[in-house]
Amino acid sequence: MTDLLYGHLREEVDEGIIAAIEEAMADVRSEDLDTEVDEELADELAEIT
Repeated sequence: MTDLLYGHLREEVDEGIIAAIEEAMADVRSEDLDTEVDEELADELAEIT
């Protein structure tokens, strides 16, 4: 029932979410992201060991 009433809104919501993510990530360089992920993984591994 909920899907029948509000299902048509999903596409608009999804488009809004995608636009917000694209805007937030516009200035992010993949190299910087890779470095950040590597550092976070190293921190996680250090906590485990």
